[in-house]
Amino acid sequence: MKEQNRKIGQELPFSQKPERLLRLHVSDECNYNCCFCCWKSTQEFNKKKNILPEPDVLSFILEAMVASGCKRVMLTGGEPFLADENRLFSIISAISSAKGISDFWCTTNGIKLDDYRFCTRLRKRGLKKTVVSIGAETNEKYRQYSRSDKNLDMIFRGIENALDNGIEIRVDIPLSAAGIKNYRELMILAERLRIIGVKKIAYFRLHKTAENAKVFNNLFVSPHIVTNGFMQDSRWHIQKNHAGQSVFADGFMEVIIPTKIFHITENCRKKKCGDFCQGIYAAYLMNENGRLLVRACHHTFQDRSNEFDIDAELADSRDIKKLTEIFGNVWKYAYTE
Repeated sequence: MKEQNRKIGQELPFSQKPERLLRLHVSDECNYNCCFCCWKSTQEFNKKKNILPEPDVLSFILEAMVASGCKRVMLTGGEPFLADENRLFSIISAISSAKGISDFWCTTNGIKLDDYRFCTRLRKRGLKKTVVSIGAETNEKYRQYSRSDKNLDMIFRGIENALDNGIEIRVDIPLSAAGIKNYRELMILAERLRIIGVKKIAYFRLHKTAENAKVFNNLFVSPHIVTNGFMQDSRWHIQKNHAGQSVFADGFMEVIIPTKIFHITENCRKKKCGDFCQGIYAAYLMNENGRLLVRACHHTFQDRSNEFDIDAELADSRDIKKLTEIFGNVWKYAYTE
């Protein structure tokens, strides 16, 4: 009998807190209606379109971001690939050509990747990495989970298209009672992903939002359940990847272990977000009804204390020193113990 990885009394492993990250929020529009989002209609969750600034202004913002010590960028939504393609590709080109950025990727549900030509254009514009979210391991559960008519075969085909175009793929797996809820189910998905060439996956807990608060407890699955499954399977061993994250590895696939969610700053303690806290690791660049701002953490507070404006005058002046100072205040808010 093979020795189990987990010893009696051994603590659960966690990944370290990630480095600073700027999330570029393109749009709230989405072609899914996933069970943990809890929107009532497509009209409700498609009502916002957050348009980022023109590429030259975005390049100025990215320059200040890098000067402030942040070198990682994620394009997100909603579903970012639903944005106007000309604007989307211009944004990707601006980010991929910006100096000092060490890591850039897009998050997606993967449906648009089923268009091979779209994948080719993404790669030509400089996108080298994409994170695809998959929350179920069978077609039936996937349709129920996403509340759509899509199926996993379309997603796998899209992933193959991206890989064929030289785009690195990582699959993120949100755990939920409506989707993947244990190690066995995650392994079913992982094996299918392994066959088509995916080498990196991650799993994580659902986060409570104002929209899903009423059903959150019914959907929530602890990541510890899956972590324990890995630790009891002798095929996997724990190591650090190139980014310093703790992973389970078997010689072909890396599985990123979730970070530990806890209140790390004085602002967190003052705000008392509780279950609504998603962990301070990222700021958000977004356009809120024409107001361009950087939000220092995920949550929206009534006093707007975690929001820092980039007004038209600053954007026009290209005052890199002033904008770098604003980003400094963002990170001070987010990272000060």
